[in-house]
Amino acid sequence: MKQTEVLEKLKETKFDLLLHELFDHCQLGIMQVLGIEKHVALQSTILFEAVAEAIGVPYFPSITPSVFGAAGENMTIIEKLVNFAQVSISKEFFRSTSLGEEEIFERTLRDKLVSFQEKIDSASFIITNSDPFLDFPHSTNSRVIELGGVAVQKPQELSQEWKGLLDKRDTAVLISFGSAVNSSSMPAASKEAFIQLFRTFPDVTFIWKYETEDTSFLSGLSNVHTSVWVPQNDILTHPHLKLLISHGGMNSLLETAHRGVPVLVIPLFPDQIRNAKMMERVGVGLQFDRLELGNSQKLIDAVRKVLMEDSFVRHVEFAAKFGSIPSMVSTAPHMSFMSYYLLDVVLFVIGASAVSILFSFCCIYRCLKCVCGRRRQKLKSKIV
Repeated sequence: MKQTEVLEKLKETKFDLLLHELFDHCQLGIMQVLGIEKHVALQSTILFEAVAEAIGVPYFPSITPSVFGAAGENMTIIEKLVNFAQVSISKEFFRSTSLGEEEIFERTLRDKLVSFQEKIDSASFIITNSDPFLDFPHSTNSRVIELGGVAVQKPQELSQEWKGLLDKRDTAVLISFGSAVNSSSMPAASKEAFIQLFRTFPDVTFIWKYETEDTSFLSGLSNVHTSVWVPQNDILTHPHLKLLISHGGMNSLLETAHRGVPVLVIPLFPDQIRNAKMMERVGVGLQFDRLELGNSQKLIDAVRKVLMEDSFVRHVEFAAKFGSIPSMVSTAPHMSFMSYYLLDVVLFVIGASAVSILFSFCCIYRCLKCVCGRRRQKLKSKIV
């Protein structure tokens, strides 16, 4: 707001429409400063639970996992309790930051400021990066448009270098953790696990997005090729590419789904845990705990499972076809009244609280009884 010159130049442009992310609310104030009336909200991930609430879409923690949660489908009571807490925290964080940002714009616009909630209500559409064929069943409304995969670009023809590399063997695996995380920063134990993986599959070509030229630790491994940058979307179209080992970013997962390539997801950030569960649920991927990366045998077993079991490929191919799709069927119709409305969680919390209070009361009572008993004994001894 202090960059008045920039704001004035933007205002002079007289934009007709604002496309903005709704994870943060600053844009709802900026558009008023610039005099932009029409806008479309975007979500770079699935529909965030706090955004769902803001646009009037009910979010049931008993059915739909939190964006930052680790729960999958058919949650246990404990998982539902944790999921409910995560959803509640997300909503409160979203609400509190929104109010703080709104106060900043009130100082500038004063009475002219339209509340952020009213601006959210005026958004023509809310476009998400979610694919209903992959995502968990969830509530929606007529303003929400799920365009997951719209950013997946048309693949370009691979260079002769990449073609030659992928044609060397019948099976190839791509390892890429996106642009936010560097494989070169990986702990030594994790790198050693990958070395053992490469040695276990000598007939597989491994292409590793590795951000430095220092790859001396891979000497002697002729089936490994490292590159600071890889044309991931293009490589995924090659018929010999059988697996992507990824951090689980939404765009990478959408690319694999479009290209029919299974994925081994090693989540590095909270939302990617949910993404991994999502891919596991529809049978197109497998989750691997990053804390287990030092265990080479577990990594080898996970890669072998995805490469050897054709069910992963079949599910990927099926996900894009028409017909009855079990993964899109919600569990809600099969849930009891108590489970659907989280009454089982409420009873669990009440019961656990009651037991804790009773236990505390018993401990206090026994302590007091013990102290009082000692005092009585002392009084008796004095009298005697």
